[in-house]
Amino acid sequence: MSGENAGGGNPRRPRVAQAIREGLGDLIRSELNDPRLKRAGFVSINHVELNKDMGLAHIYVGFYGGDDAAGEPAVVILNKVAGKLRGPLGRNLKLQRAPELRFLHDQSTEFGVRLSQIIRDDELRHVAEPDEDAASERSVGEGSVVEGSVVEGSVVEGSDTCRDAGE
Repeated sequence: MSGENAGGGNPRRPRVAQAIREGLGDLIRSELNDPRLKRAGFVSINHVELNKDMGLAHIYVGFYGGDDAAGEPAVVILNKVAGKLRGPLGRNLKLQRAPELRFLHDQSTEFGVRLSQIIRDDELRHVAEPDEDAASERSVGEGSVVEGSVVEGSVVEGSDTCRDAGE
């Protein structure tokens, strides 16, 4: 039994979820021309979860390249037009009964993009200012305790207690 179908789930459910993910992406690009969606940027269907009877689909969407504040209003718009997307989606996928669509804002990828930018900026700063970092590293001696962290083979147990990591 595969991991996705553990617990007696419908073996068709992951395939239908993937088809919904792909089909909705196409429908949103071709059928929806709301300027409020355009402000949110490129709409990405990140994940689709179907309930056991496949009557309800939770659609996790992310937005790229647009106004950050426009994400939540765009999800509200998608939920308002969900009924209009449901029919064509069901026909395109040849489903007897298309699931009810509920859109949810998935900020995980937006968070990842922001985190990558922070890391990139920090790396650029580190390359531009190597002398300051080298000076601070030289000031930390072998086995020293620096603000509750592990430094060069020492383990911090308490505020004043330090022992060698090899013990």
